[in-house]
Amino acid sequence: MGRRKFYQNPNSRGYHSRRKHYTRHCFSIDFFKKITWSSDVGVSGYTSDVNAKDLTGTISLDSDFLKKLFLLKRSTQVGYAANSSLRFSSRFASLQVQYRLISTDYKSMGAYFFNNDVQEILFSPSFSFWQGRVNLSGSYGIQQDNVSKTKATQTTRNIGSLNLSVQPSTKFGMLMTYSNYGTFQNNPDRIIDTLKIQQVNQSLVVAPRFSWGDRVVSHSINLMSSYQNSSDYNTVSKQLLEFNNLFLSFNYLRNNMKQKITISPGGIFIKNFLSYGNTQSMGASLNISKNLKSFSNSLNVNYNQNYYKENANGYTFNARWNGRIRLSSKQQLSLSAALLYNKDLKFEARNFTEVYTQAGYSLNF
Repeated sequence: MGRRKFYQNPNSRGYHSRRKHYTRHCFSIDFFKKITWSSDVGVSGYTSDVNAKDLTGTISLDSDFLKKLFLLKRSTQVGYAANSSLRFSSRFASLQVQYRLISTDYKSMGAYFFNNDVQEILFSPSFSFWQGRVNLSGSYGIQQDNVSKTKATQTTRNIGSLNLSVQPSTKFGMLMTYSNYGTFQNNPDRIIDTLKIQQVNQSLVVAPRFSWGDRVVSHSINLMSSYQNSSDYNTVSKQLLEFNNLFLSFNYLRNNMKQKITISPGGIFIKNFLSYGNTQSMGASLNISKNLKSFSNSLNVNYNQNYYKENANGYTFNARWNGRIRLSSKQQLSLSAALLYNKDLKFEARNFTEVYTQAGYSLNF
């Protein structure tokens, strides 16, 4: 059948304080070296008033485990979370099914932010062809909130993505990704029109790359194109939230290993199709860097011309220089300077110039 691995978080025995309690248990089981089942379950409890009366009523407290673990008062909030996955993997394919559930009052007591009130199921297959030169992976999942059934409506998200990576040779490769995210609410008749949520977001990215050269001088060209669409089916908010975005970029890189010099010019084009007026930006960039043993520096220059409703609407120019001087094996001096200039032909309040300089010294013992 395989091997079993049972393990606990260092805090799995639970800890008691005047306000919070926490326990967590994890396990992993392998079947026939190709199937793995793993789960992670946690329970948390917060007591805001330890002087409150004990929790009684319809909730059964007969379990000795719960009595030892929690100081249950009427002011206690108990939450739970579970994550379980079943994964099959082979040389050419893999499939993972994952289920996640986090209640409204669950707190991780170890993370600054932890998403709660959510349950989701996710399917993630992947395939490899042509000795690893072609890889196809994807995922599809359904996510819902209102786990504790305390809200008037439940919001559902459909999450889907598809990734294709092609690398037929060392000189050419391409990455393609497609994603589709839909959000809608059940029982929409209970919600006023301005608060209804029903949106679909789609994006497509195509990024080919070319490379050539030898051990001394290498060259590469990276292209990227993406299209993003957001559709809002709320007749009130669609005028502000619906949009289409087109992004194109070009980057050439030349690296001279002998001279330690890297030169990389590039270009960018962005256009947003909006209901209240299209915006557009076209720009060019140049990056130059030289790295030596005791001294290295780099210069980055960018210029972008902005348009609103097909008319020129100003430009943005920024330049930044970074330098590093190695004084000894343990000492280093760093310098940087930057200039940012923004010109807006429609709103004078957006015109500004920023100059930034910084110096630093570091000593390693």
